[in-house]
Amino acid sequence: MKEAILLRICLVTPIFPIFPGSIEGGGNNVYRLAKWLKDKGHKVSVIVPNRVLRNPKGIDVYSFTGPFRSAYPLYKILRLLNKIDVIHCHWCDYVSFFATILGKLARKPIILTLCGSGIREYPKHSITRVMVVTLLQIVDRVVAIHRGLFERALNLKASRKKTLIIPNAVDVQKFKPIDDAKFIRETYGIGNAPLVISVGLAKIKGPECILRAIPMVLEEIPNAKFMFVGTIKEQTEDLANLAKKLKIARSSIFLFEIPNKEMPKYFSAADVDIHDLSTSHSGKGAFGMAHLEAMACEIPIMTRTCAPLIDGFTGLSVTPNVLEISKKTIYLLKNLEFCRWMGKNARKLIMLEYSSSIVRDRYLNLYYEILSKKLH
Repeated sequence: MKEAILLRICLVTPIFPIFPGSIEGGGNNVYRLAKWLKDKGHKVSVIVPNRVLRNPKGIDVYSFTGPFRSAYPLYKILRLLNKIDVIHCHWCDYVSFFATILGKLARKPIILTLCGSGIREYPKHSITRVMVVTLLQIVDRVVAIHRGLFERALNLKASRKKTLIIPNAVDVQKFKPIDDAKFIRETYGIGNAPLVISVGLAKIKGPECILRAIPMVLEEIPNAKFMFVGTIKEQTEDLANLAKKLKIARSSIFLFEIPNKEMPKYFSAADVDIHDLSTSHSGKGAFGMAHLEAMACEIPIMTRTCAPLIDGFTGLSVTPNVLEISKKTIYLLKNLEFCRWMGKNARKLIMLEYSSSIVRDRYLNLYYEILSKKLH
């Protein structure tokens, strides 16, 4: 099937996106995919059982709130079945499950993208485990965004032949080194001091470990600064209070809800990106968008083992051990030339494997592939 043929694509997602200016989250990934497909000329519909906080022009977004918000999307999908070519579900949840059942009855090709939370939580309970296993087996393609989810899908009896990995994408035209990032340093009184940035402050990602490592770092590098960027006010305030107790408040900067479009300046102002140290919340090999965005800005990452991290080449691997975090942070901040070398390697890797044009082309080719097989 030729790519000149324009498709009618229905995206089914629980969030689209989290909130205006969100700095991370799967909802933004779906939003960017929908917008990219629309810009390519394809007809895009979005089904979301939540309030939509951003409705782009040219995309039909059907959002539902209230006590029956899980049922309304199914009614809308029934109405749309004759007007769509491909159904692309995101997350393993009830809406994706019933949307898939309806799509199968109408002989529509269906893709399921695994983003972490659904496939992690639902299999813990017997009834919902049956739902997840069934969903993985009846869709036409299962897409995992990283190796950990790929392996988890196979453990839940997904077919290896129809399961593949397509990572999240980063806009390399938007996230790139910014020359005037010194404005950020001037604004927050950082000057020429070494700067560590940490984005995403959910407790499960281990920000407390970073905070508790700071006193040891300051013993070696007294002028070092640490910038924490959060999305939830209470989490940010709790960490700021902990910084006061640890007597590191003067070396710590806490920010809340920085618009995503501004983040390249903040990343570019930093020397190292450290965050997401826990292995428990998303599984082996998981990584967040902030990793990719920092790397695209030529900033090396320090995190647990994950796909975009090549230890000693694009960043350093670290566990949630406070002593280990402090030692490796000190090493990097004392070797900024090494940091810059790893940062350049990081951007090259992003350009080759994670840029939005490459990743979204893979999705578009997948749409054509499964639609072609359905027609033949």
